[in-house]
Amino acid sequence: MQGSYAGSSSQFLALTRDVLFSGNMTGGTFTRHSDGSFSVENGIANAIHMGGDQSIQLAASEGRQIRFNDPVTSSALSSSRENIAFSINQYMDGDNPRTTGGTVIFSGELYQGEDSHLVASRYNDFKGQTTLYGGTLVLEHNVVFGNSDLREDTSMTLENGTLEITGGSTVNAASFTVSHADIVLRPGSSAFINARDVDISHGFIFDMQKQLPWASSPQSSRGISISAADSFTLGGSVGILDNGISADYFYADNSWAQKRVFIVLTDSDKTHEGDFSGPYSLATGSENVDSPYAYTGTWSHQWLDADGDGFSEQLQLVWTPTPGKEDIQEILPELAGDMALNSMWSSASNALGMSGAALGSLDALRFLAGPENNYWVKGLGDFLFHATEGGRDGFDYNGGGYAVGADRRVAKNTILGLGFGDLYGRLYSRSFVGDIDQQSRIAMLYGGWYKDLGRKDALMVTASAGYGWTANRMNSFHTGGWSRGKWTNRTLAATLNGKWSRRLSDVLAVDFNLGLEYTDVTQGSFTETGWDARRFEKGHLKNLSLPVGVGLTCRSELKGREWINSVAVSYLPDVYRENPSAPAQRLLNGYRWEARGTAPDRNAVRVNVNSALQLNARWRAYAGYEFEGRNKAVAHRFNAGVSFAY
Repeated sequence: MQGSYAGSSSQFLALTRDVLFSGNMTGGTFTRHSDGSFSVENGIANAIHMGGDQSIQLAASEGRQIRFNDPVTSSALSSSRENIAFSINQYMDGDNPRTTGGTVIFSGELYQGEDSHLVASRYNDFKGQTTLYGGTLVLEHNVVFGNSDLREDTSMTLENGTLEITGGSTVNAASFTVSHADIVLRPGSSAFINARDVDISHGFIFDMQKQLPWASSPQSSRGISISAADSFTLGGSVGILDNGISADYFYADNSWAQKRVFIVLTDSDKTHEGDFSGPYSLATGSENVDSPYAYTGTWSHQWLDADGDGFSEQLQLVWTPTPGKEDIQEILPELAGDMALNSMWSSASNALGMSGAALGSLDALRFLAGPENNYWVKGLGDFLFHATEGGRDGFDYNGGGYAVGADRRVAKNTILGLGFGDLYGRLYSRSFVGDIDQQSRIAMLYGGWYKDLGRKDALMVTASAGYGWTANRMNSFHTGGWSRGKWTNRTLAATLNGKWSRRLSDVLAVDFNLGLEYTDVTQGSFTETGWDARRFEKGHLKNLSLPVGVGLTCRSELKGREWINSVAVSYLPDVYRENPSAPAQRLLNGYRWEARGTAPDRNAVRVNVNSALQLNARWRAYAGYEFEGRNKAVAHRFNAGVSFAY
């Protein structure tokens, strides 16, 4: 395709979509194929050809790009009348100038090789004044930007934004100017600036993005090789672009544990005058970085005589770790991993909710008048809330599901049963951005024994033993990005409850309860994926409670159907507790710590409300609610369903 010809004033805007110039050529052999397509071979690539006095405006909005795989050229380069104003990321909207923050790329990627037509295809050969007003200008893959003869009146001026030069690319201009200290220079594997006069007297910001270990393709950079035949003026300070993420993350990588040297630029013609006052971190505002969550150190600069001729031509930035603080001191609170460990609390609560649903089917009526076999199904709700306290992240858990079971009278006073539950829930961090999707499956054996002790007294003992496995999928957002983890919690749960009932009348009885509840949760080890991933080893939670309480049971009728309601209030001390914890490691630097979940108060008040309505000889309906309150922690558990007996 023939390159386009630009008139006296042209705009190429990428405001809503990207713009691409690729495969445009002049010269070469043109071939039309039988299928209607055509190709050009051995031509010289050319996207835009300019002539005379012209204004070319390239502007891309943030997140958009204009990409030139083909070069921009102009005619009559020897003519003094030619004057091209090349504006990058600024355009005129009527009489109003608009500045944009997108990316403009000049690339020689498609024309690698030493053939003359390939070499020529990488040359943006024009005479004019180029100004970068914002966003990012990228020169890559051996591209040449500007006339190599350094014609007078050619210039590149950086008013704002970022200039990235990589892959052996070159800027040619009679003058090269960095207008102020906020301009960003980002060199890659090799970068060149050829000019007669270079002015960096106001300082600049150095971006080492292409050279860091976590870059997409880390490069060994020699900085920018600057050839300034007439003058090279230095001044101001050099900012370190380390504030894209906080210093706590930027300096957490192991590479900062030792001295590091970055080559910023090389004065090829040895003409520079003046010096920079020194470097400073944009993250901290000074040359010092001091954080307990990262490696600490100091930035300085030096000039090195790299070629041994007695002239110090190479500018280096030097990172020196703080003596005596070679190791990271603490883990960042948002990386501490409280949320992952708190998943064990919801797994334990699911097992207790399943136990309550199964044992709710066993009451005096079931033992005295119930048929031999009973099948039940119930819906479950499980809600936990714990405030953030003492530096430990709190959480909110909302879950629900179903449970099914069957039990049988195996002796006059004894019933045994088997149940299965499936619950889905989500646990949210209270202090940070993150959540865990959970699915718990629980298998449970349960049973009861009932004995009349006289005309007014009765004793009932119930017990359950269950095993559950919870699949966890965690998404957590840290300052720099998302990380994700998958693992399984395995839960053992057992309960034993004794209830002595004394009838106060034909319809009312007072109940005295004493119980034992034990939960043991093991969190499987796992390694996250994504940003700043962590490794969690196997974790544990153990809790033994001895609830003791008193309640009332009322037998009545609802439209001729027997209706039993009960309420109980219990004091719930946790007599043995191993709060959730697990060894953890930050993979970025190997830092290890003990991750811990919340530590609820070991004293609780529990309220249980249960209702059972005998619908007919075979069907019963159930509903139950349990409230558990601790200091800064609350639990709500619900169940409701029906049973069929015969």
